[in-house]
Amino acid sequence: MEGHFLAENQMIQGTGKNVLDYWKWAYSTVLNNRERGIFSEFLVGSALDVLNKPRVEWDNADLQYHNYNLEVKSSAFIQSWEQSKISTPAFDIAPKYAWTGIGNEYEQEKRRFADYYIFCLLHEKNREKINPLSMDQWEFYILPTGVLDQLKKTQKKISLRPLQRLCSAVAYHEIKPSLDQLIEFLER
Repeated sequence: MEGHFLAENQMIQGTGKNVLDYWKWAYSTVLNNRERGIFSEFLVGSALDVLNKPRVEWDNADLQYHNYNLEVKSSAFIQSWEQSKISTPAFDIAPKYAWTGIGNEYEQEKRRFADYYIFCLLHEKNREKINPLSMDQWEFYILPTGVLDQLKKTQKKISLRPLQRLCSAVAYHEIKPSLDQLIEFLER
């Protein structure tokens, strides 16, 4: 079954439930950290039209666009739990050990495996108005991994302000043209 999309009406044998029932139960809380992260990967993948195969958990890159590996990171001011104040957005940029896919082995050296990082910020600060399904509430930051490797060598996280010093936010519909332009510029 791995590597193939499930059909929403496919029955889960012996339960009387189908795959859509499972998806609604498991993934309806898009605001929590894990689901927001996966949802961010979906948003970027849809903007780049690269949702042609199921997501692979623990892969060395979240998405592939042409021959480039993309790492998608997500953060937000508002969380799914009760907060006394809004969160300070931060994104994981830590170099990691890569899983080789052979047995349970990892590479010996920590590094960043993507060619580009795409940081996704759910920027709404009002809990009453927050809607992760509205692209008006998202902004995206695209950064070549080489910039992180040069300026943030072993740094594990980057907060919003330092990220904004390195690149500007783009809207959902600007992800593809912005990434294409950046790739073209760096290939010169």
